[in-house]
Amino acid sequence: MLPIELSPIATLNIQNINFFAKKEFHISILATKKYIPLLSQKLKITKEQALSTILSEVDKFVTKVPIKFAAFSDEIRMAKREDRSSLIAAVKVSNIELLYDYLRTAFKMSFEAQPTHITLYTLENGLGIGINDIDELNRLSARLNKEESTLIMKAVFD
Repeated sequence: MLPIELSPIATLNIQNINFFAKKEFHISILATKKYIPLLSQKLKITKEQALSTILSEVDKFVTKVPIKFAAFSDEIRMAKREDRSSLIAAVKVSNIELLYDYLRTAFKMSFEAQPTHITLYTLENGLGIGINDIDELNRLSARLNKEESTLIMKAVFD
């Protein structure tokens, strides 16, 4: 996770839904839950060992090649899953594809880049959605129109 500092307004109404600003912001860079079982099975190790192995390789990489927030894109989406809804902003992250290339080589298995985004607002319960790949992004979210996107970006940056 990459922590991000933001100070959005506390509440926002989009499409007649009241959203509440998250207390902390980050960019998830790797859906470890998706890869732990695969690596555990491939290497015949426990899931805890698989997590440790993945994190160790990520640490090796980031000590040589920094992974940093680069910019917001103009893509704002509303994501929905069961009783959860959130407003997310697509972001650019430097060297993220290099990290995934490194992991593919290190483990000789497929690692699909996670859509980089920041969850800005959720329902009052504070629960996010968790979007691990492009298929989930397309299935669980829809891009907001320009007016809604502008309103959200002003709430975050003004």
